[in-house]
Amino acid sequence: MKRETKCEKAHLMDIVSKYTKEIENIIEKSCEVSLDDIAVELRKIHPLLSTILSKWTPEIIYALYLKEKMSFNDFKRVFGISSRVLSDKLKALEENGVVKRYITDDNPPRVYYELTEFGKELALSLIPVLIIIKNVIL
Repeated sequence: MKRETKCEKAHLMDIVSKYTKEIENIIEKSCEVSLDDIAVELRKIHPLLSTILSKWTPEIIYALYLKEKMSFNDFKRVFGISSRVLSDKLKALEENGVVKRYITDDNPPRVYYELTEFGKELALSLIPVLIIIKNVIL
């Protein structure tokens, strides 16, 4: 089931371009940043970045954004990923507050994954990157 969007692809690119330029302007106008400041900031975000930018993770986040909730086997069917790798990726995403795991009261119980609020914001930030990649590759 595809999530409805109010934005066409071209409109999304305009939005991304506009905000990218605004961010660049803010960075140019901000005060001088030392290399030590950069190192401190990078150490803070490194664990999350290394998780998010690892193989399969952007795809997992984006699939959850589109589908809203998925089971372990749903991921395996979509990606053809091994159980071990998928388990590790989902665990890392859960530890970083991107994904929430929940168990139903069904008999037998079922396990589903969904994005946290932070995960939803992260997925939205991945959309422009995925659009750009798709346009460059195709």
